[in-house]
Amino acid sequence: MKIRTDFVTNSSSSSFVAVIATKKNGEVVRGTLDCGTDYYEIPLIEGSLDENMDLFKDAIQGSRDAFDFCDKLYSELLNIYHTAHDNLYPIREMETFEELEAIQIKGEQSGSSYGHFDYTYNFSTQEVSGNMDYKGGYEEPDGRGFIEKRCNYKGELDREGTFEIVDGILKKYNGHESDIIVPEGVVGIGVCAFSLNSEIENVYLPDTVKYIDALGFFHCSRLKRINLPNGLERLGKSAFAGCSSIKKLELPDSLFELDIECFKEMKSLKEIEIPSGVTEIPFEAFGSCEKLERILLPTGIEKIDEYAFGWCYGLKEIRFPEGLRELNIKAMCCCDNIERVYLPSTVDDACASAFNDLKHLEAIFVDENNKHYKSIDGVLYTKDLKRLIKYPRAKKEAEYIIPTGVKYISEYAFMEAKELETLSLPQGLERIGIDAFSCCKGIDRIELPNSIKSVSHGAFEGCNSLDEIVIPKDFQLDEESYDYWREDMKITKR
Repeated sequence: MKIRTDFVTNSSSSSFVAVIATKKNGEVVRGTLDCGTDYYEIPLIEGSLDENMDLFKDAIQGSRDAFDFCDKLYSELLNIYHTAHDNLYPIREMETFEELEAIQIKGEQSGSSYGHFDYTYNFSTQEVSGNMDYKGGYEEPDGRGFIEKRCNYKGELDREGTFEIVDGILKKYNGHESDIIVPEGVVGIGVCAFSLNSEIENVYLPDTVKYIDALGFFHCSRLKRINLPNGLERLGKSAFAGCSSIKKLELPDSLFELDIECFKEMKSLKEIEIPSGVTEIPFEAFGSCEKLERILLPTGIEKIDEYAFGWCYGLKEIRFPEGLRELNIKAMCCCDNIERVYLPSTVDDACASAFNDLKHLEAIFVDENNKHYKSIDGVLYTKDLKRLIKYPRAKKEAEYIIPTGVKYISEYAFMEAKELETLSLPQGLERIGIDAFSCCKGIDRIELPNSIKSVSHGAFEGCNSLDEIVIPKDFQLDEESYDYWREDMKITKR
């Protein structure tokens, strides 16, 4: 099964794949896979409609059970995105196809390019029906068009003087001063008004300013201080991106909207407090703020988008506030020095992928009132302890005993756990997910319990010290789950 990769999208797009299983008794079970677009791809299946339906049919008929089918779907997305948010557990838990009447798979892309596919496999007829559609093409408005849309622009530009101001909008600054006082009465800083100015160091904005539009102070590399007045409501795309000399930025309580990349590459910024009116930290809002050490998030935050804190090497811990529900799997990408993460009671959608890039992560803590997740000694589990979601990569212990009752070890759960040498798997464990123990270079022996039903691909890949895997006598271990080419690898049946 191949996922289409030849459509170009922008960073504000979103995409998902839904799997809907209908049982013979009429019960419907749903699961989803959410993925970041990574700029270039969206999850539409490649080829003509007939070809796609044949691929879907082959994927169903070539799967051992429902769990295996979910693995196939997930691994195909991994080939594109490297990470995807696996919410297919309700489908996986059915395990067998015998009770099913049909499986439907739906994919959708929204954003500058958009489209969908929708295929259904009928187990009675063993045939597939469906449809697909895709439409692309998006034209970014120019500066004037953007202003017209946002501010009902009328009239012509007055190009004389230091400031070009039209109907209260500062369209362009033409001066060469290092200290600037923006005139009273200005209500908006227009698109690219100060963009790429390498001379300004200090800016004073009047209380009348309500918004700073896209690229307003983009890459003003010497800008050190700017007051953001109470009454400011919106910051546009990349408004302060590349302002690498600003160490402190006080956001007013009136601010309620941040656009993508608004603080990106503010390389001197050390701390910031987000006002209570802001409900979303958008794509790469603080991307590559390398010296950011402290960020205070209000209880009003509901969503943190992909790469929101990407490459913030100065962060050592992050506390997500009450009210947060959606934490994107790439929100903390490459935050190498984060040691502790705190999840609130309101988070209801967490996955191992969200913590993959945290090389120094020692513990994940969860509010005890969370209905979906819990933490035991810094390890993240579902509330019922049936699924182990994430073992922090830098957890100090050399030995770990997985509690009795765990039935499923999630994808990436122990990936690159550098201190781990000895691992005990409980009786009752049934499934080990994709790359669950990959690159655990200290483990030399794994013994699978008699209850094991499947081990997904890459589960023990890159475990350089792994000399022996002990399996039940009636269990078949797929070669793709470990480094089968190693001559010293020993598979022992008991």
